[in-house]
Amino acid sequence: ASLSAKLNTAGPYVFKNDDVAAGIGTVLADEAIKRGFKSTATLFAQYNDGVVEYHDSFVKEFKAKGGVITSTEPFNGETTDFRTPLQKIIALRPASITIMGLQRDCAIAAKQARALDYKGQIFGTLCFDDPTVIAAAGAAVEGIVMTSTNGEPSAKFIALAQKKYGHDPLRWSAEAFDGLRFLALGLARAYDGKTAITSYALQNALSLITSFNGEAGSVEFDKDGNAHRAIHIKQVTNGKIVEVR
Repeated sequence: ASLSAKLNTAGPYVFKNDDVAAGIGTVLADEAIKRGFKSTATLFAQYNDGVVEYHDSFVKEFKAKGGVITSTEPFNGETTDFRTPLQKIIALRPASITIMGLQRDCAIAAKQARALDYKGQIFGTLCFDDPTVIAAAGAAVEGIVMTSTNGEPSAKFIALAQKKYGHDPLRWSAEAFDGLRFLALGLARAYDGKTAITSYALQNALSLITSFNGEAGSVEFDKDGNAHRAIHIKQVTNGKIVEVR
């Protein structure tokens, strides 16, 4: 379920269950402009290829639509204190702040932004599309608008996850489950009932799958095994992640 476009050309034995990252940033930039935000500052995880890719596409699209990027503040994987870059960002008075990272990064950064008395709009990406992030950040993430490749899992899947683990599915639960089902489908098609399945037979069977409708939503696969998904726009409303469109 990696987003990095680098895997798209990693060879015939790689199949991606998630789209490339660029669309996440492009759609988010369009949404921010549509909502009337003409300036933003970005805080992003430079240690993750997927995040860097959708950060760059966000910046490019936001500028192309007439928006102003007041500053970009990268951080590494060990960062837990975002207050210094956030103070720099807030001092320039952008109309919004866009936070891009992994789940832990986004929960902490959002809380620290609000602790610094930032009351403006926060935009984000799929790092906020996780009930554990919403629970950890509390009121700090209320109203955040995000883009995600993750659709809404079925009621049955949510109920089974709640019964098994005591909470809603996490950010990658649906993609992980779909990945398992995707492999199972490939194995079933590769097995002829007699001969042991070879890596080549599995690769060939997977390469013939062109579409898949799973818990993370519908996905189309190109001839190289790369996934193409719709980008969803979501918002945190009353402590819940709600799909806007």
